[in-house]
Amino acid sequence: MPTEKPRHELSLLDYWKIIVRRRWIILIFSALVIVTTAIGTARQDKAYLAKTVLHIDTSPPRIVEWDESVDTRPRLIDFQSFYNTQYQIINSYTVKASTIDKLRAKGYTEWDDFDDPVAAFSRNMKVELIKDTRLVEIGYVHKDPEKAAEIANTIAEVYIDENLKRKLETNKFARQFLARQTLGWKEKKRESDLRLHDYYVANDLVMLEENESVFQKRMASLYAEYSSAKAARIKAENEYRTLLDLYEQGNVEYFVGGDTTGSIRTLKDQLNELNRRYAALSERYRSKFPEMMRLERERQAVAQALDDEVSEYIKAKEKDYLVKQSQEAALLEEFDRAKEEAAKIAAKQVEIHALRAESERNARFFKQLDERQTEFDLVGLIRTSPIEVIDRAVKPVRPVRPNLTLNLLLAMLISATGGLGLAFVVEYLDRTFKSPDEIEQYLGIPLLGVFPSVPKGDDEASNRDLYVYRNQKSSVAECSRAIRTNIMLGNAGKKRRTILVTSASPREGKSTLVANLGIAMALANKRTLLADTDLRRPRLHKVFNIDADQGVSTLFEGSSAYEESIRPTEIPNLFILPAGPIPENPSELLGSRQTQDIIRDLEARFDVIIFDSPPCIAVTDAVVLSEHMDGVLLVIKQESTTRDAAQEALRRLSEVSDNLIGCIMNNIDIDHDNYGYRYYYRYYYYQYYGEEQGANRG
Repeated sequence: MPTEKPRHELSLLDYWKIIVRRRWIILIFSALVIVTTAIGTARQDKAYLAKTVLHIDTSPPRIVEWDESVDTRPRLIDFQSFYNTQYQIINSYTVKASTIDKLRAKGYTEWDDFDDPVAAFSRNMKVELIKDTRLVEIGYVHKDPEKAAEIANTIAEVYIDENLKRKLETNKFARQFLARQTLGWKEKKRESDLRLHDYYVANDLVMLEENESVFQKRMASLYAEYSSAKAARIKAENEYRTLLDLYEQGNVEYFVGGDTTGSIRTLKDQLNELNRRYAALSERYRSKFPEMMRLERERQAVAQALDDEVSEYIKAKEKDYLVKQSQEAALLEEFDRAKEEAAKIAAKQVEIHALRAESERNARFFKQLDERQTEFDLVGLIRTSPIEVIDRAVKPVRPVRPNLTLNLLLAMLISATGGLGLAFVVEYLDRTFKSPDEIEQYLGIPLLGVFPSVPKGDDEASNRDLYVYRNQKSSVAECSRAIRTNIMLGNAGKKRRTILVTSASPREGKSTLVANLGIAMALANKRTLLADTDLRRPRLHKVFNIDADQGVSTLFEGSSAYEESIRPTEIPNLFILPAGPIPENPSELLGSRQTQDIIRDLEARFDVIIFDSPPCIAVTDAVVLSEHMDGVLLVIKQESTTRDAAQEALRRLSEVSDNLIGCIMNNIDIDHDNYGYRYYYRYYYYQYYGEEQGANRG
C-alpha cells in the first residue's frame, strides 16, 4: 500500500507558488488591515508636540578662580554619566510633581482625575539627548498646541529651578562645612606654632640658624686637616717600611740618594776603595799577609760605620712617621668630637623640622580653607546655573498624532507579514492536492497526465463533457490525447483494453474525464465503449442524450441483449453502455459470476472499454470491478481531493488487485502556473506548436 512520503524541502519557487495560490487570502487580509488602520487613524484625536531646547554644561560659569591642584576636566565617561544623570533628573518624580503643582496654579487640572497624576503626566512627556551635543530636548504632547508649548516651557523652568535649588543647598552645606574646618585648622596652626617656639627656647636653639654656617665651616676645615695628616702619615709610613726592607736586604745604595749630610756617601766611597785595594792585593798575597790583614780591619771598621750611619737614618724616618701618626690621631679625635656635636644638633634639627613642617602644613591648610570659604561666600551671593534655554517651545503647527503615513506604512508591513503567515498556515492545514508533483510524492504512483478545467460557456462548443470533440485543437484535447497515449503505451507488451476510472470522493469530474477520454480514443480510430457502471448516480446517458431504459443493469440481469443495451453516439467509433435502471443491490450485481463473461464479450466487440464507476470510498462497486480490469485509473481533483481520501482509495484498490496503472489530476488551470513549470511549459508547447499535429493524430 502506498504511504505518504516525507515532504521535500521547499525551494524559493515552491514558496512563490504558495503565495500565488493563496494571493486572495494575502490581499483580503492586507486590505482589511490597511482599511482598519486608515479608519482608526482618521478617528483619532490630533495631538501636538512642542519642544524646549536646553544647553546643559558640566559646570556653572566661574565667578572666581579657584586654585585647583589637579586637572578637573571631566573624561568622556564622566560626560556620559553626567548627561544620563541629567536625563534621569528631568524624568524624575520630583520635577514632574513640581511641574504639575506649578501648572495647577495656572489653572491646569486635567491630571487631577487620575489616581497617579505623575504617571498620567509622564505618558505625554518626551525627553531626548541630542547626540554629540550638550543639548537636551524637553517636549510635551497635547491636543491643544498652545498648552503643549506652555507645558514644555514649564517643565524646563522647573528643572532649572530644581537644579539651582540643589546647587544652593549644596553650597550652603559646603560653606558650613568649610567654616567648621577653617576654625579647626586655625586652632591647629596656633598650637603647632607654640610647640615650635617652646622647643627652640628649651634647647637653647634661638641662635642655631646664625651659628649653623660657622659650625659647618669648622667641620669642613677639621676634615680637610685630618685628611692631609692622614695622607702625610701614610707617606711617611710607606717610606719608613721601604727603607727598613732595603736595610734588611743589605741594599745600601738606596740610602746614598737620601743622605743629606753626605756621610753615608763618604763611608760608602771609602768602603768601595778599600774593597778595590783588597781585591788587587789578593791577587798577589794571601789573606794572612800583614797588609791584607790591615786592609781587612779597615774594611770592617768602615763597614760598621756605614751600617751605624744607615741605622741612624732609618731611625730618623721612623721618628718622622710616628710624629705624623700622632698628629693624625689627634685630628681624628677632634673630628669625632665635632661629629658627635653635629649629631646632637642634627637630632634637634629633625625635631625642629618636624615641628616646622607641621606648623607650615597647618598654616597652608588654614589659608586654603579660608580662601575657599571666602569664594563660597561670594558664589552664594550670585545665582548662576549651568543650564540655559536655547529655544523656548512655541505653538506647533502640525500634529504628531495621528501620523497617517507612518500608520499606513506600518499597516502595510504588518498586513504583508500577517497575510503571508496566514497564507502559509492555510497552506499547511490544506491537505488537498494542489500540484501534479504531489501525486508521486504522497501516493507513490505514476501520474499519467492532467486534465484541464474546461472553459464554461453557453454555446455548443463549450459543452464540458464533449469539449474534446467540439474543440479538437484546444489544449484540453491535447491533454486528453496525452493521457490516451500514456495509457495505451505505458506498459509495453501488454494491451490495456478494459480501463476502470474511479475517484476517492464524489464530484471530482470523473464522468467528464471519461467522456472526453473516450472521445480521444474514438478519434484515434479505436472502437471505444463507455460503460456507465455507476449504478447509483449514472450520468453518461445524460451526456450523450441517450435513453437509459436498458443498459448495464439489464445486461447483467439478462433481461436485454448487447445490441439493445449498447448505443452509438454522434461521434464515430464511440459507443455508450448506459447504466440502465438503478438496481437495489449494485455491488452484488457487479460482483456476480457473469461479470467476467460480460467483460470478455465486450472485449470481443470493442478495442477499448472505459468503465465509469462510483467513488471507491463511498461504495465497493469500483473495488469489485477492479479485479476484472486491465487497468485502473484514479482521478484526483486539484484542490478538492484530500491526501487522506486518496490514500484510503489506494488502500482499498490495492487489497483486491495490483492493476492500478496511475492517477490523472483533474480540473487543472493551465493558464496559471500553480502546479509546476514542466506542465505549464509542456501544454503551452502543445498549444502553440502541437495542436495541429494533435488534431491530425486524432
